[in-house]
Amino acid sequence: MKGNAGKVYKQLIAQIRAIGQKSAKAIASLERRISTMKIGKGGKVIAGARGVRGPRGPKGLPGKNGAAISADKIKSYDNRLDNDDKQIANLGKRSMKAGPRGPAGKNGKNGKNGKRGPRGLPGKNGKNGKDSTSLDKKLIASAIAKAVKTLNARINAVARSAQAGNAKALKSIASASVKLGNRIQSAAKTLKQQITTATRATDKKIRATQSKLSQQIAKVRKMKGPRGAPGKNGRPGRDGRNGARGATGARGATGATGARGPQGPAGTVDLSLMDVCGVRGGDDSSCSRNPGWAFAYSVGDPHYRTWDAAHFDIQPGTYWGEIVLVQHKRFGGGDIEVQTATVPWGHNSWDESTHGTGYPKGNTALAIAAFVNVFVFYARNHFGSYFLNGHQHTWHNHGWRTMMTGVNVYKVGGHFNIIINNGRGQIQIWGYQHGGNNMDIYGHASPSYATGKSLAGAWGDWDGNAGNDQHHVNQLNAQGKLSVLGTPRSYFKDKTPRTDASGQFLLAFDMELDASQTHVIPGDMLTTDVQTPTKECPSKADIVAKECKGTYGGFLESCGSDICLGANPKDSGIAAHNGQVGDLKTQLLPQAGETQKTDTCMILNEFKESKTLAKTKGGNSWSFSTFIKQEGDNLKGTIARFGEASVTSTADGDIVFTSNGASCTAKKVIGREWKSVIAVSSGTAKEIRIYVDGKVACKAAGTNFETPQNAFQLGSVNDHIDAKISKPVYVASGVRDNETNLFTEKKPKCVA
Repeated sequence: MKGNAGKVYKQLIAQIRAIGQKSAKAIASLERRISTMKIGKGGKVIAGARGVRGPRGPKGLPGKNGAAISADKIKSYDNRLDNDDKQIANLGKRSMKAGPRGPAGKNGKNGKNGKRGPRGLPGKNGKNGKDSTSLDKKLIASAIAKAVKTLNARINAVARSAQAGNAKALKSIASASVKLGNRIQSAAKTLKQQITTATRATDKKIRATQSKLSQQIAKVRKMKGPRGAPGKNGRPGRDGRNGARGATGARGATGATGARGPQGPAGTVDLSLMDVCGVRGGDDSSCSRNPGWAFAYSVGDPHYRTWDAAHFDIQPGTYWGEIVLVQHKRFGGGDIEVQTATVPWGHNSWDESTHGTGYPKGNTALAIAAFVNVFVFYARNHFGSYFLNGHQHTWHNHGWRTMMTGVNVYKVGGHFNIIINNGRGQIQIWGYQHGGNNMDIYGHASPSYATGKSLAGAWGDWDGNAGNDQHHVNQLNAQGKLSVLGTPRSYFKDKTPRTDASGQFLLAFDMELDASQTHVIPGDMLTTDVQTPTKECPSKADIVAKECKGTYGGFLESCGSDICLGANPKDSGIAAHNGQVGDLKTQLLPQAGETQKTDTCMILNEFKESKTLAKTKGGNSWSFSTFIKQEGDNLKGTIARFGEASVTSTADGDIVFTSNGASCTAKKVIGREWKSVIAVSSGTAKEIRIYVDGKVACKAAGTNFETPQNAFQLGSVNDHIDAKISKPVYVASGVRDNETNLFTEKKPKCVA
């Protein structure tokens, strides 16, 4: 027995043993004292109470008086007997066996005689009495009986006290037992729960294993068995039917020409029948240089890049301007035209006033006329609605869908993407909301349009000569064909399709070619000269040098022009850098011998090395961008290396970027869904960064920023086979926070 109950039990045993020992000693002492009692001469009890005077004998010498036993001593003996008897009774009630009785002690020494009392008067002679022995016995018996009675009463009192003590001890023992029982029950309950949980988990695993095993068994059962031995040859079949009739033979010689019939009625002319190369139903490819897809833009306030990569500004002289960006021509007229409207940069206004202003302009609206339909939308309502053939509609977010014949549109928030293609070539227009009332616009043109005759407008003619693009634009401006402000050709004033006298679809650009139309009055005369900041505003040269950072001339010249015209210097620098990044992206895929496709994907151990990447000439900044996803379990390996810099991944799917003495880690990036990863080494900020889906995932300060000189290595050999990347891009400039949308908008789908 443990705990408090055990301690109480041991104390109780010790008390019982002590009482037994004291009782044995007291009884032995009492017996010894009784045995030493003696009867004195003359009828006196020695060592007892004062003796009774005996009968008067003959006169002789008086004898000595014996010492008397006091009543207090007798009472003390009685008390000791009472206490001993009570303790013995208590032992009996507790059912405890008394220890063995010890040996009797030796008789004590006789007590000394007391002092002699004074001599009394001679007494009378008494009668001869009975033998004094019987009197002494009666006296002793009476005293013992009285002592026994008192002893019994006290034994009963001691028993009651012991019983109360026992109850308290038993209560303590019971309390300890209850607590011990509760602990045992709690432990048993917890153990039962753990056993139940483990049993359920085991049962679940067993069921899953049985399910997989059943599936595998089912597959095996469905497998075809081994091919049996060839059977015997059957009987010869019946003859088959006659075969199909053969092809018609060659045409015979032409017969004599018949007489000419009467003249038919006059027909209508379809402007789309002949391409610019003179091929009926052609796509311009027969006279195209076909150098690949063209790229152009109108961004910022605004800066233009033509199809041939010439850079200049076009500034309307009025608050609201309207410019023809691009037109695709056919033999007898055009079939595609894109117009843009402009307002002062950063002005969130609905005002379409034609009064003059010196502030630089930004794109605020876009109009597309193609294949008998007109589509118009504005940035001022955040692309919340659009007009189709003059009717306004709410513009909901959606993936690709057909807006009108030959025109497919994608729109999400402040981003739009439009593909114009009727099966004879393609122009793609896309862009982003920029501020409250402006947008940046970008364009692609299919290779078949690289004829120098297919395209016209502010984005040039794509004849392969960037040097004559400004002349082309100035010539259109002089003819009144570049601006449509205030003329019937504006799709912003009249949002409906145009037709000629015969009902044939007619572009606004070609209205003056139709005799039924009144001659179109030229619109606003535009300023197209390239601004030179050092000549136009030398007082702002220091500001231009501070904000217009980069290495590629057209953008820096545009940045300086904006500052000269009063634009915000910081915004101008950001816009110029954005243009550099967008213009200088170098695609690293496909592998050797493959054809580049938008979503071309590769496993990372398919090694590729590029030695012809563009080099930065200032700033010592560069970036690497890609999409990555998990295809298996081996996620550790190299994604890209560039000199001492590396982009790697861990077994857990973390991305680690190391460059210029710094390293940072983006946690848990690689998963079952595509993630955009952009690694940036910024010599301006003196730090490296990793963007994941357009947000900063990690960054670290570095030193000694220099452009890597070694070849660019994409992927690694014999490593990292269970992850894929798509659209890997190297940028010869550091991507900033507001430029990540150039790389993260559309997640890929692997095409082979």
